[in-house]
Amino acid sequence: MICDDKLLLVERAKNPGKGLLGVPGGFVDPFESAEQALCREIDEEVGVKVDIHQLQYFGSWANEYLYAEINYHTQDFYYVVELASKPQLTLQQSEVSGVKWLSKHELELNQLAFCSARDALAKWKSS
Repeated sequence: MICDDKLLLVERAKNPGKGLLGVPGGFVDPFESAEQALCREIDEEVGVKVDIHQLQYFGSWANEYLYAEINYHTQDFYYVVELASKPQLTLQQSEVSGVKWLSKHELELNQLAFCSARDALAKWKSS
């Protein structure tokens, strides 16, 4: 989610990547599209309702997700949502310990939890 040229990043409340930054998102439930899953995850994690038609596909990147000592290979899809104003956020404390709105210049890629996020946001920073 982008507002005033700043990207909303969430601080992860649990592993993998506890304390590092990421974008709102998560796994796709059975019978969900990637877009439906993203809208659900944004609502769950930060309390913002996003219309599926607002999503603009940005790209996909391979990722590794270490969970319960198993290394899962995932394909992560990234979308952009442009917001006219910063929304009121309600954080899902079990998943999100904080948020930051960062510009391209403020974002440091080594702050990000996952390699797919580093790749996606490197593309965003260079655009």
